[in-house]
Amino acid sequence: MTAVVLLTLILTAAGLVLSCASAGPSLAAGGAKLTLTRVSGLQYAGVPATVKINGKEVASLWSGSSSTVDLTPGANVITVDASTYPGSWTHTLNAKPGARYTIEISPHSSGTAMLGLVGMAIEASSKSKQGGAFQMRVVPGR
Repeated sequence: MTAVVLLTLILTAAGLVLSCASAGPSLAAGGAKLTLTRVSGLQYAGVPATVKINGKEVASLWSGSSSTVDLTPGANVITVDASTYPGSWTHTLNAKPGARYTIEISPHSSGTAMLGLVGMAIEASSKSKQGGAFQMRVVPGR
């Protein structure tokens, strides 16, 4: 009799764990979710992309990695940079309650970045919101 009860408890617990795992990250009441994905590649592979939301560090992404974080509804200033490179890329995302967003992070390939660290330093000194080693783009429909 106790073996049946124990087996029932184990199967119920396993079912709950599997149902939570397959549903993905849950949304906090009234909040939104943001998945940050750094593309795979060799360029800047030796340095993590540091992501901040409203000034608070939320992720440190190595090549090919992802992280999902909570967002508060309204304007969220998202910044990505690399500690060893000057400048950063900034994007403002107006999050809606209950929404899910995906941002792809990849190496920044502007004309000034092609000049290496000198180009990046020029770009950083220009106070551009789109500088640094990495760039971001919101991926539609995810």
